[in-house]
Amino acid sequence: MSLSRPFGQYESARLSARGLTESRYGPFFYITYYAVTTKITGGSLGFYLLSILNAASVFGRILPNFVADEVGPFNVIVPCAVVAGALTLGLIGTHSAGGIVAIAALYGFFSGSFVSLPPVFQILASCSTMY
Repeated sequence: MSLSRPFGQYESARLSARGLTESRYGPFFYITYYAVTTKITGGSLGFYLLSILNAASVFGRILPNFVADEVGPFNVIVPCAVVAGALTLGLIGTHSAGGIVAIAALYGFFSGSFVSLPPVFQILASCSTMY
């Protein structure tokens, strides 16, 4: 590794994939705590938020793959990442139970593509180096 080029293509892709993976799980741990401590929801609904998020994630793992077949995986995962990031920041301004349930469901859907689409990138990368 030279000093003029500290990160190669492989290292920067690996670093960004790790950051994307680690940032994805923040709302999974934080949404229940945030809803209960700010008294947006009680303990009964607050603990169901993670289940709502995971249930929506099932559809987010399936439907974006069909779209990715038509427009390409990179053109699907980037908008999903932007929307998931905006929803994470939108959690700050939420002050009602309906709003936090909607954010949990939408975040679950858009973060589901982070699970199902990265293997497609690995396959595309390995196929492009074969030729």
